[in-house]
Amino acid sequence: MKTDEETDDYGLRKDGEVDELAKLCRCLLLAALACVLRPTNIMIWACLASMILWQTVARARSLILAASSLADRLYYQQWTFPAFRFLYFNLAQSLAIHYGKNDWHYYLSQGYPLLLTTFLPFGLAGIVHALSSSPSSALKTTIRRQLATVSIFVPCILSLISHKEVRFIYPLLPGLHVLAASPVTGFFKPTTTRRILLATLLTVSVLLAFFATNLHQTGPISVLAYLRDESVFRQSNSTMTVAFLMPCHSTPWRSHLIFPGIKAWALTCDPPLHVPLLEHGRYLDEADRFYADPKKFLSRTLGKPPRTKSEYVARMSAVEAIGTVAWDGNEGRKAWTEYLVFFEQLEPTMKGLLQGSGYSECWRGWNTFAHDDWRRKGDVMVWCLEGESRKKRRRLYTEWESIRDRMQTLRGNQ
Repeated sequence: MKTDEETDDYGLRKDGEVDELAKLCRCLLLAALACVLRPTNIMIWACLASMILWQTVARARSLILAASSLADRLYYQQWTFPAFRFLYFNLAQSLAIHYGKNDWHYYLSQGYPLLLTTFLPFGLAGIVHALSSSPSSALKTTIRRQLATVSIFVPCILSLISHKEVRFIYPLLPGLHVLAASPVTGFFKPTTTRRILLATLLTVSVLLAFFATNLHQTGPISVLAYLRDESVFRQSNSTMTVAFLMPCHSTPWRSHLIFPGIKAWALTCDPPLHVPLLEHGRYLDEADRFYADPKKFLSRTLGKPPRTKSEYVARMSAVEAIGTVAWDGNEGRKAWTEYLVFFEQLEPTMKGLLQGSGYSECWRGWNTFAHDDWRRKGDVMVWCLEGESRKKRRRLYTEWESIRDRMQTLRGNQ
């Protein structure tokens, strides 16, 4: 049986046939790139490779830092350091609290359970076993101790920030799986009882995965597929416009609606960057103001809803002639669009507000059984501004459905 390989003071294998230093340089090059893309990753890699980072690969570190600085200079048109801005935003100004405040034990009581689900006991056991084992020069033991240290260090640092989300610790999942592997294989010995328990855990994991990917909060993705199809099958060459009357980040519309023929805007939730610290408690972003009084917000911001497609076209031309419309997250004035997307919770309000207008329901998609945010309850709905071509298409579709139902009934009677 092959024993654990010996390592030197830097954790590199003592094997002349393996160029460990070259592999380490490539590893740290990718690690530096990961930290540039998401600054919080620096906590993981700083914990894993801080000594080696400063002692062996200064050239690689300098190369990544120089490339990152140049890219930031070209994008922001000034010299800046995003990692510093990240720390200043989250710690010095504590603006992350604007997006919600969580308990100090969030990552322990909710983060790790959501991350590991049925393998939570084995992941925790792996961390304890790795840290309690005696120090050794064996490569496997060293790696496990490093992974266990990171699995504790990163959540502790992130817990200092008021706003917490489970996605912040997603990069720890591969390491947690490595730590959980040994307790899993040691626990599930070839006995009937243990096999049944293993099958039960795997079944629960599969059911959870199916529920999360196919039944829970699927509406925000389904509605984007519907809007893309609408754009493809449009009979006119005019630009399709969409407004998302939803809480911030309810749908990934910016990454899905990238067609040049689609323009959209959504309610914003910008943090109080230029608001005095004493007034942060009274600050309301655009989404907050909308849900406080939807009718008042839409009346003041958009005006009366259009009654016909031609009226909408005339209004849009006038708005674009006056100034910039707030399409795709840009600054500007918002305007009524052809498609309005919102959750079912808002349906009674929208029915009263849009009564007598040219809008009517054109799509409804399943979202979830329940939601902890009252603003996101119910189905995802789309109301459309009906033109003559759309009314004709809908009438033909309704007739086709009626014919299809009659055909199925006749086949059933046969």
